[in-house]
Amino acid sequence: MQDLRDKVAVVTGGTSGIGFAVAQALGREGARLMLADIDATQLDEAVRRLQAAGIETEGLATDVSKRDEVERLADRAWERFGAVHIVMNNAGVAVFGATQDMTHEDWMWSVNVNLWGPIHGVESFVPRMIAHGAAGHVLFTSSFAGLVSNRDLGAYNVTKAAVVALAESLRKDVAKAGIGVSVLCPMRVATNIANCHLHRPQDLGGAGTSTHGGARRHRRPGIIGGGGRGPRRRRHPPEPTLYPHAQGSGEVCADAGGSHRGGFRHCPLTLRLRLESGARTNLRH
Repeated sequence: MQDLRDKVAVVTGGTSGIGFAVAQALGREGARLMLADIDATQLDEAVRRLQAAGIETEGLATDVSKRDEVERLADRAWERFGAVHIVMNNAGVAVFGATQDMTHEDWMWSVNVNLWGPIHGVESFVPRMIAHGAAGHVLFTSSFAGLVSNRDLGAYNVTKAAVVALAESLRKDVAKAGIGVSVLCPMRVATNIANCHLHRPQDLGGAGTSTHGGARRHRRPGIIGGGGRGPRRRRHPPEPTLYPHAQGSGEVCADAGGSHRGGFRHCPLTLRLRLESGARTNLRH
């Protein structure tokens, strides 16, 4: 998929970090956007910023852990735009702490958002995309932790590894339908994941529960994009640039600068992620 003009893209977790940066990049290439996030206030602001940049955008507050809300998102996208060509399952949460110290609620919340969220995205969008008959692409935000497990991120590691498996399985199953699949496995990226506990369901600990699981060690989560704790100084979200990529669709690229390695796997649409001090991202499709 080289030409994104008038294509319709749905991005979950789309108000900040990777999700908002990708939304900006897609919009600059002419895509029309359906933005989803659990935080309605931040969603309104993100939609306002994108619309101010001349990008056709609609937002819908969505909790991806709830299948009916993701179905509602899909319904609204087709109602508004008549089609969906790109779906980015990006929303995620993290709980920090030793694996053995995770509470059952820590595990439930992590699995509900990080794994059931993308599964709901597949269930709600992919069959309709196939039935529509147009070329499309499904993206997942996993993590370097989905490839190499990190200390004190047990539930996060497990769910992100499952997302990699989900993406690779889906890729094999939808290839003949003209649907491409990519999974992003970054390391340190400036996101708002450190504040994800503010939207933690009450029955799974509530908003007052720290992002430090189990023993609740006194540590600040810092910046992660997938691969672990980053510097404690917050950085501005990445500003991405999309531009055509001439190499074959089977390439697996990673260029995260320095010793920090991450990237996209199996990516005809988006092949290269470059992070320069966590402040800039270049995406090639």
